Amino acid sequence: MSDYAIKIEGLGKRYRIGSRLPGLTLRERVVSVFSSAPSSVDDGYVWALKDLDLEIHRGDLVGIVGANGAGKSTLLKILSRITEPTTGRVTLEGRVASLLEVGTGFHPELTGRENVYLNGSIMGMRRSEIARRFEEIVDFAGIEDFMDTPVKRYSSGMHSRLAFAVAAHLDYDILLVDEVLAVGDFAFQKKCLTKMEEASHGDGRTVLFVSHHLGSVRQLTEKCCWLYGGRCRSYGPTEEVLNAYVWQNLDQADTGHVDLKDAPRGTSGLQSKVRFESVGLSGRSGGATNVFLEGEDIDLVVTLRVDPGIKLIETICWFKTVEGVTVFAVPSGVVPYNAASGTVQRSIRVSPNHLRRGRYVVDLYVLAGRANVQAQDMISSAIGFEIQSNPRPGDDPRFVSNPDLGMVRFDYKWSDIGSTESASSTVETQHARSNDGAHSP
Repeated sequence: MSDYAIKIEGLGKRYRIGSRLPGLTLRERVVSVFSSAPSSVDDGYVWALKDLDLEIHRGDLVGIVGANGAGKSTLLKILSRITEPTTGRVTLEGRVASLLEVGTGFHPELTGRENVYLNGSIMGMRRSEIARRFEEIVDFAGIEDFMDTPVKRYSSGMHSRLAFAVAAHLDYDILLVDEVLAVGDFAFQKKCLTKMEEASHGDGRTVLFVSHHLGSVRQLTEKCCWLYGGRCRSYGPTEEVLNAYVWQNLDQADTGHVDLKDAPRGTSGLQSKVRFESVGLSGRSGGATNVFLEGEDIDLVVTLRVDPGIKLIETICWFKTVEGVTVFAVPSGVVPYNAASGTVQRSIRVSPNHLRRGRYVVDLYVLAGRANVQAQDMISSAIGFEIQSNPRPGDDPRFVSNPDLGMVRFDYKWSDIGSTESASSTVETQHARSNDGAHSP
């Protein structure tokens, strides 16, 4: 038996744009079928996947990421045998369970109980197998009181709970999950992620997990495939692939300076009397850069365009991971502004810089006004930068590049204060000496 669970070779899937071919009569279509002349019919098609090669081994937990239209859902539909590929082939070793949409395989008029048996049968399970695991499925879904209610009355979250519970508890070798956990609450999402992790590590099952929630992909998967334009742009360790994927989507120059005049920004409740025009980063050399060493000071400068009448300004910078997790925020506090109008530059220095190796982004927010401040402008991921490893003397080389050590590092020192056993022994000895002294003549 081979050591792979899924083998994809030269896979391609082509879809027609529009419902029919414009400008062709029935006679012209029949003629075109038997004609050897070149046809322009291909102009009306789009390739959702093209020349895709991928090999996934047994027991792998693989994340699939990419922008909308990259081909993620099309790939899972082909693997689930919902649709056939146009070119290439797919080899699957074992039984496949798929969860591609909320309520996939559910009949709206049937109850939750009946749909468990229906869905299990669609996945190739015998009735006895489903009955043996029915109580586990219901307990996992957490909707015991609604199992005899038609699923057409279920909320999207209840659909998701029951559908995942069925897929996760039936016998399968390969599980395909496509974004369906997005409708579940936090507690259920965590339960599902744990279940998939146990299935892979404990039972040796293969899991493909498609999600736009990069935090979940990073937490769950060990390997990741980045689809771009229907092709595999990168496949490897999750940390490396996600960093490259997010960094590429920042769409910024690598010089450490970004023009923000036309940058997308928040709109809700913003006055726009003060707007960001640019942002820049610099390091020890003073030149613009977006690459720093661990511990190296970071200087950030923002340029603001200010309308007349503004008397007070407050600028706030959020330093975040590329997934959007806030590491720390730097508010300037409200300061007076005395110029009539024009531009102003504001700067901060992050010193000391405690950020660990990785990639980060900065969100910008400015408030301003005459007597009190109001929200004026807000830009998410205005600029990104990278922190590279800078080992210190005495650092354990095993941990220098370990992503599990967190996002920040501080100076610390371990010291021995004695074990519990030795401390207890000391107390007992002192107590014995005290007793001896009490009975001495």
